[in-house]
Formats: sequence, C-alpha cells, structure tokens
Amino acid sequence: MAATWASLTSPINLLLAWSLLLLLGLASAADPPSASWVRGGGANNVSLAVNVPDNSTDALFFHFNAPASISSWAAFGFGDQMNDALMFVVYASADGQSVTVSPRLGNSHNQPQYTDNVTVTLFGGSGITNGVFNVNAMCTGCRSWSGGSLDVTSTSADMIWALGPARILASSDVDANIVQHQVYGNIQMNLVEATGLGGVPIVGTGTNGSSSNSGSVGWSVTPGTAAHAGLMILAFLVAFPGGFLFLRLFNRVWLHLGIQSAGVVMVILGTAAGIVVSKKDQIHPKIDSGHQILGIVILVLILAAWTLGFVSHLIFRRTGQPAKLMIGHRVVAPLAITLGLVNVCIGFNFAGNNKPIIGFIVLIIIMVIIVSSSILIKRRRAVRKAALNTPAAMNFREGQEAGRTQGAAPPSYSTPAVPLESFQPPGREFRR
Repeated sequence: MAATWASLTSPINLLLAWSLLLLLGLASAADPPSASWVRGGGANNVSLAVNVPDNSTDALFFHFNAPASISSWAAFGFGDQMNDALMFVVYASADGQSVTVSPRLGNSHNQPQYTDNVTVTLFGGSGITNGVFNVNAMCTGCRSWSGGSLDVTSTSADMIWALGPARILASSDVDANIVQHQVYGNIQMNLVEATGLGGVPIVGTGTNGSSSNSGSVGWSVTPGTAAHAGLMILAFLVAFPGGFLFLRLFNRVWLHLGIQSAGVVMVILGTAAGIVVSKKDQIHPKIDSGHQILGIVILVLILAAWTLGFVSHLIFRRTGQPAKLMIGHRVVAPLAITLGLVNVCIGFNFAGNNKPIIGFIVLIIIMVIIVSSSILIKRRRAVRKAALNTPAAMNFREGQEAGRTQGAAPPSYSTPAVPLESFQPPGREFRR
C-alpha cells in the first residue's frame, strides 16, 4: 500500500496526472456549447455558431461562414431588423486572402455605420478559403450597444443575416463602403444552450448546443430601386421603340414626338431616382461606377437626340426641305437606345441581382422581332402599291377600262367582212 502511494505521489506520475487534466480541459474548451444555424450547402452555404461564455458579461465567441465567390460581403447581426441592430460585416482584406470584420450599427435601410465601441479579435482559421469567408472570432462590448442589447437568457434570440452582391471588394478599412445586400434573412437561436465554457464554437457540434436550418429569406428591393429600374425598362424597352414604330407605320410625326418625349421624361426621372438611391444608401455616392457613368452619358445622348429631332422637324416645316440635323438624330437616337438597353442589364448586375438579365434579354429579342417584322410588312405593302402606280401599270389599267366601254368588238379576222369570191381587181373582168 505504501509502495502504491509512493508511486502515485512521485513527481513523474504527478506530472502525468496534471498533463491529463490539462488535455481534458483543452478538449472541453475546443468544443464549447453553442447555438448554430445553417442555410444551403457546399460552398454557397451560410452558417453561424454562437457561444456565450459564462465567465464574461460583455463577450461572445462566434464562427461564421459565407460564400465569398458570389458575394462581395456577408454579415450577421443581433436584432429582428436592420434598424438598431449590431452587425458584423465581413469582406476581403486588401490582400484578398484574409478577412476584415467590421462591427457596425444599423440605421434603418441606410448603410450601417462602423462602431469602435465593439472590439473583434480574430483567431486561427479566419480568412478566405476556396471562395468561402471563414471567421473564428471573439467580440467584446457586443452584448449591449447604442440602440439595443442581446438577451443571452433567451431561447429564441432574434438575429439577422445578409449577403452583398457579387462584385470586387477588398479593403482592410473597417469603414469601407458596401453595396446594398441582395439577399437577407431572419433567424432565431437558443442562447441558453450556447452558454457555458467560452471558446470558438463549431457549427452543429457543440456538446450542449442546438442547431437549426430554419429562417426567413428575402430579396432586397427598395421603392427607389424599383422606381429607377421600372422607369428605365419602360423607357428603353417600350416607349422609345414604340415611338419609332408608330412613326414608321403611321407617319404621324407628332405622335412620334409625344411618345418619345414621354420616354425622355422617364429617363430623367429614372436617373434622378438612381442618384437619390446611390446617395441615400451610400452605393457609390460619388457616382463613379461604370453603370452610373454610362447612365449619365446615355441621358445626355437621349436629350441630344430629342433636341436634334425636334429642331429638324421645325426646320422641315418652315423650309419644306429635310434638315441636315436629321442625320445626327438618326445616328444618336439608335445609339442611345442600344446603350440604354445594355445599361439596364449592367444595372441588374450592379444591384447584385443577375437573375432578371436573361428574361430581359428575351424581352429585347421579342421587341426587336416585333419592330423589325412590322416595318418589313409595311415596306412590302408599300412596294406592291408602288408597282401598281407605275406609268406602265396605269396605261394597262386605262386600256382595260377603254376596252370595256367601247361596245362590240371588231369582227374576227377568221371571218372576212368581204367574201373573197366577190373581189375583182380594177381593170380585170372576173371570170369563174
């Protein structure tokens, strides 16, 4: 018995015992309790796991995954809506390999603003791998903030998440501008089961955690964005082609002018709506993106085409001769319409919603078929009508009419009017 006690109390055995306890403690810390949520699968899934350390009153641990290949940024936050929520926005750092995690406060539907009252510490494994944002982090000062707080005793704590549009964003600035989200959702988590020994959680594997794949999902369309897109589509897909078609089919200049003027007003209002949305939501507020710059150029071309057409018509009415300015109108107007249709497609991509592009291209093809076929039919009818009005055709019709109004036709040559046997040449006596 004494020998056994001595063996247990030897320095080597004590060291082994302490090592075992340390390993058990590390194993427990590596797999802390958590609440987790998963949406989708593979490289396009979005997942979140939260751990509430019971030895702290202002800290949280979290693990967050989101697709980097199809999203310029990803975020999750505490709250049931964007307004007054505390959000953690994740995007690529300047090197394109690591991640920037920016704690921000929501302000209605404006761009969330960075707050320095929340500190984020990144741990190993954070970065961009195979087109996926990976974040292992701890935040301090994140259980309460200006405008709200997180109830860690709730079994259904409200949270939000969002993905930005597909575009290039690589910045180490925690206050970098982000474009409005293209998809977002709401989730709820059981933070009671996520409370315990602190540590970075793993999705769905917490020793005392809960996991869920439920939640609501929505696509972001604000009234300003809808007005901008609707006016531009209506102008370039309906109004301008329709005005051109009415001119070619019915030769009504004032009808053409009225429809095109309505299209110009739509473009002006649509451009104004786009600028307002950009300024308000901080989406390239300096109007320096390709879509915005091209939109301004198109507006100038549309105004120039309308002015050239209107002035040319006034000159024609006064002089009776086609104005040379009409050449410019016939070049600038089709160019502006074509660029407008192209920029609508670019605009869908700019808004981070590429799904409508294919449908819009189909509508463009249908519009081109309708316009071109209508003009072709009109020209063919005009050619037939012109052929019937040539001098030869008119003479032929006059001859037909004259033949029908002169009465009986002359005798046929097969029945001579004078019998041959009664014919006697002068100076000769006819003999049988």
